Amino acid sequence: MNSAITICIPTFNRGARAWSLVQSIVSKIELKDWDVLVLDNASTNEVEYYNKIKKLSIENSKVRYYK
Repeated sequence: MNSAITICIPTFNRGARAWSLVQSIVSKIELKDWDVLVLDNASTNEVEYYNKIKKLSIENSKVRYYK
């Protein structure tokens, strides 16, 4: 992933908000040389949304997820 721009989203226990933001960004950067990096700071709440982001990162090379 060597894009011109990487949008970094640090997050903690705001999975629903992070998921919504990632969905919004990904739909807008599809044809651009941009990536999204989600940094989950060991969240314990709203984990189901972080799992969705993780799954998306496996399916979409423009999204990276680290916990």
